[in-house]
Amino acid sequence: MLIAAAEQHKLVNAVCYHTRTYPLVEHMRAEVEAGAIGEITFVHGRYLCDDVLFPASGWRVDPAQSGPAYVVGDLGTHWLDLAEHVTGQHVSEVLADFRSFAGGPLEDYAALLLRFGGGAAGSVVLSAGAAGRKNQLLFEVEGTHRRLHLGSGASDGGALPAGRRPEAGRRQGPDDETRRPHGR
Repeated sequence: MLIAAAEQHKLVNAVCYHTRTYPLVEHMRAEVEAGAIGEITFVHGRYLCDDVLFPASGWRVDPAQSGPAYVVGDLGTHWLDLAEHVTGQHVSEVLADFRSFAGGPLEDYAALLLRFGGGAAGSVVLSAGAAGRKNQLLFEVEGTHRRLHLGSGASDGGALPAGRRPEAGRRQGPDDETRRPHGR
């Protein structure tokens, strides 16, 4: 629908995948390309906001303007692009559960199980009905040697790459490398 309208009027039709330009995202991509995290085993995360709780209106929740999807077409497209951009693998299969907790004609919640062409598995939860979440993106890539983490939103505290496989014989607690003493 959008492509045909753009072609008819000789306009550019594009989506701004803004997270691609974050320095941390480019660092993550370079780490994956260099093999620093080992083989990618799985990718997971979420993208949450609370738009439908106010109540939602406009093009996003109008199927005549937005098409057949809400959170997958709005939030999900950015998360999925980020996953493909960082891993270098394309989503090849999807199993999805869609719900509308706000009672609208389109989904405001989606849980996706993913398979990537390079062998990685994945999962993502998308919701426009998460109270207090204005634009929270969480994205993690798990590898055989280490993991990478990107988090945004007021409740996440920022973004950082984290997690390394412990040396043989060394026990590692949850997030040892990112734990900071209180009061800093």
